[in-house]
Amino acid sequence: MRGFTGPDHPRPTDPSSGPAGHLLPQGEKEGLAIFASVPHNLYMDDWLQSHAKQMRREPVHYERRLWGLLRDRRLAGLKFRRQMVIGRYIVDFVCLRHRLIVEADGPQHDDRIEDAERDAWLREQGFRVLRFANGMIGNQREEVLSAIVAATEERLTRD
Repeated sequence: MRGFTGPDHPRPTDPSSGPAGHLLPQGEKEGLAIFASVPHNLYMDDWLQSHAKQMRREPVHYERRLWGLLRDRRLAGLKFRRQMVIGRYIVDFVCLRHRLIVEADGPQHDDRIEDAERDAWLREQGFRVLRFANGMIGNQREEVLSAIVAATEERLTRD
């Protein structure tokens, strides 16, 4: 069975593998040591991967708009992935090289404690999280893009 990991089909141990064992393209291996430290629940992994794939197929309006600006290294040559599983979370967009996560927040994210806990866990893993309200993505596109680029430049100057 394809994708099955069990006693007869162990999870790949290659450090360049992501959480589901997919090998990453050359040059995309930096910043992935996090996956080795995250405990795996195989059923949850499968569910998260399946859900992330569905979210990529059916993005919400503002995620689609933001992805149109980030994809194919359109923003300052930065490589972003969308709807990626990190630990037990699915992040909207992530630039692994700069360990930057960008979230498009709809009204369901207003004052949610779950988002604060999630962001704290992601920060503990070395990621920086930027959240933008849908209205800002729609009406202040240049400010959103400038903030993303500035976050990557700030990370470089701190290193």
